[in-house]
Amino acid sequence: MSYGRYITDASHSFSLKDGANELLKSAQLAFKVKDKKILKEIFVEMKGRQQRRSQRGKSINPVLNNNIAAVEQYLKEIDIDD
Repeated sequence: MSYGRYITDASHSFSLKDGANELLKSAQLAFKVKDKKILKEIFVEMKGRQQRRSQRGKSINPVLNNNIAAVEQYLKEIDIDD
């Protein structure tokens, strides 16, 4: 599976293995161009990271949690626009 992604309408490429802040920037661009598929992929990746942290007994990552909430809000706003 390739981790690289490309937001065509924004001429932006990124990797799902990027850090939480880089993923949020990519999610913001995807939201601007209304790319719901990319937003969902980013959301699923972030939620997976959150679940793996808790399974491994690691402490809560507040930046990741805030970014997940932001991406979730983007998804809700796109659904409203549809």
